[in-house]
Amino acid sequence: MNEQKESQRFQSRHVHFPFVGDYNRSGFISFIGRWILQPITRLTRSVEQIKEGNLDLVVKTESRDEMGRLSEAFNEMAASRVSFDGVTNAI
Repeated sequence: MNEQKESQRFQSRHVHFPFVGDYNRSGFISFIGRWILQPITRLTRSVEQIKEGNLDLVVKTESRDEMGRLSEAFNEMAASRVSFDGVTNAI
């Protein structure tokens, strides 16, 4: 009988954990959206603008992680494209 009461007490204390997990998942998804998806979306828009001929575009680099390095590489690529187009037009 004592085991049954202990089991019921354990179950009543742990009923709220699924909701805590949902809250944590929501926070994690929001964090991922800000940290990864937003910079990727920004780079995608920048690629579209370069494709449309806006070669003066510079992507803002906000971090020193992989996304920041990717943004810097994108800016270097765009700058080399501008200088390449300038040489091509001069010929």
